[in-house]
Amino acid sequence: MFLYSYAGIMGRFSRFKSRRGKQAEAENNAENDDGGARSNSEGGGDGSPSEYLNLNQNDEAPAQTEEETTISAASRAKRGRNKMPKGRSLITELDELGEPVAPVNVMGPYKSAIGVVVKENVPITYRYWNAKDKTWVVPDSIKEICWGKLKEKFIFPEDSEPLARRRALFLMGNSFRYFKFTLNKHVKNETEPDWKDFPNQ
Repeated sequence: MFLYSYAGIMGRFSRFKSRRGKQAEAENNAENDDGGARSNSEGGGDGSPSEYLNLNQNDEAPAQTEEETTISAASRAKRGRNKMPKGRSLITELDELGEPVAPVNVMGPYKSAIGVVVKENVPITYRYWNAKDKTWVVPDSIKEICWGKLKEKFIFPEDSEPLARRRALFLMGNSFRYFKFTLNKHVKNETEPDWKDFPNQ
């Protein structure tokens, strides 16, 4: 008997809450219809994700014109080709692989210099940097020229120079493979690279 009475009371209470919730929602909707712009401008809102992300505001950014879109795309143009760094840099420390770690900003110019040295001194008629069959492999004489060009731009610690040389030649091999891969994409697309960027090729 007690359980039945309790259930009946709770049922009537939930219906009362439901009616009150619907009434409050209707009042809230009417208030939003009348003064939605005012509540938005005063920092109010319905607390929805759209309101939080500022998606239902009246002061939305205007859509870009075609000209603005073109300018925006042009500002994200492709990165230019690597350039040989100016001057000569002193490398004071190498990591365990032989790559420079000090001074802090040396790694970017170092990698750029390796790319430029390879593209300017290794003929693309060679197919491989290293391979068992030496027919189409870049000869050691050209690799030594590349190492000499790199040393013209960077001074390595004397006690670590063999390690630096081994790592530099490894990175040059990677650069040569990527260079050939890039040129091969032109072949597949039947396009011509800008040979002005590679005057020695």
